[in-house]
Amino acid sequence: MKKILVISDNDLLNQLYLINLEIYIGAQVTIVKDKKSTKKLFNEFKNFDLIISTAMLDEDEIGLLTYSALEEMCLPVPFILIGATNAEMPNATIVPSSYNLQNLLRVIASILGVTAKTMAEISVPKYYPINISYLQHMQSAPCETYLQIKGIGNQYEYVLCALKEAPISSIVVKLQKEGVSTLFVHAKDRLIMVNKISLSLALLISDTAQASPSAKSDAISAGFAFAASQILDSSEVIQEIVTIAETCSKVMDNVVSEVSGMKALVAMLLNNQEGYIYTHSMLVAYVAKHIIKHVSWGGDSHIERINFMVFFHDIYLVPIYEKYPNARSEEDLLFGNMLTDEEKNIVLNHARLAGEQITKYKKCPSGVDTLIKQHHGMGNGVGFATDFSDNISPLSKLFIVSEAFTDFYLKEKHKNPNFKINLKECVEQLHIQFSKHTYRKIIDQLLTIKI
Repeated sequence: MKKILVISDNDLLNQLYLINLEIYIGAQVTIVKDKKSTKKLFNEFKNFDLIISTAMLDEDEIGLLTYSALEEMCLPVPFILIGATNAEMPNATIVPSSYNLQNLLRVIASILGVTAKTMAEISVPKYYPINISYLQHMQSAPCETYLQIKGIGNQYEYVLCALKEAPISSIVVKLQKEGVSTLFVHAKDRLIMVNKISLSLALLISDTAQASPSAKSDAISAGFAFAASQILDSSEVIQEIVTIAETCSKVMDNVVSEVSGMKALVAMLLNNQEGYIYTHSMLVAYVAKHIIKHVSWGGDSHIERINFMVFFHDIYLVPIYEKYPNARSEEDLLFGNMLTDEEKNIVLNHARLAGEQITKYKKCPSGVDTLIKQHHGMGNGVGFATDFSDNISPLSKLFIVSEAFTDFYLKEKHKNPNFKINLKECVEQLHIQFSKHTYRKIIDQLLTIKI
């Protein structure tokens, strides 16, 4: 059995990592939550097959500290850093997003040489144990769930305590009061249970009503990463993704309303360091909300649809941007000579793919699938418009303008961190790029945006 050390003080992440690493990788997982405990384990590093660390623990750069210890001891133990860092770590594997579990599991499996065949060969008991604390936020059981009781002699029996799709929260509360710490599922159902647990835990990130804008932003980022991993890796559409999207869209609206301006929002997003797509999406939401508030036809329902659109519009590009973290736009991806033909095809079709995926969900805001397909000016969602037509939705035009303004701002900010935008000059450039008068009315609202 592979031994993995996880260094993290995030209890939610630790629960997610523990159950996924145990079941998908078949690993024995040790978790440490503070700098002192980590340093005590330095001499034990050689006993682990893999070490995973978040970049920071409170104010401590625990990732760099751990990496440096490995280098000083010349230990060939693979090291994964979760998050972003400015430090040089040539022998580390960097995974930028904390909550993209599928991506992390793929990386770990590759490092440890774990394949589908080796996983299938792992011996598991007929009834697989699940810590009951993982189930306390779950409303219904995703599969038959059992309670272990002592039978005759030293034998155990397994009594059904929840049918598939039956309510389970009240059962969990009752059993916890009775001191029960573990429930069981059939071995064949263990992955179903893990996926459901991961989803229910990830939903907790949206409980941020009293949090700071930065904490809310972290929550949205987590929801976005988790939804992206599910929508791209699952063979079945998971309706709960819409619940995550709805909640995160509301929190997104709170964040863009609470920040003092675009400059403050950029500073917060860059500090959180959750990747280009998320930073870009939040800024588009900020710009779009300003425009909606100032065009004659704008209203709250349009903000809701835009935020939902923002959440999903580039979701098929998430793994590509993770693979090529220096890319700053779709243009960089298409013309940078780094993508495979398959990846280029995804970039060219990502609007269509996302729009088609959304049609499979119930309860999505009306017309969002069409808006997503049109977000690069192409009615069918394939490719990128060079001459922007009038034959698309007004809200799609508003999104396109918001994205163009955001792209310009981020590119200039990347070139020069002290860049100060001249709104009048920027608006004039956008007038040239989008010559139709219906776009002009939208663009003109940017003259009053708070930077």
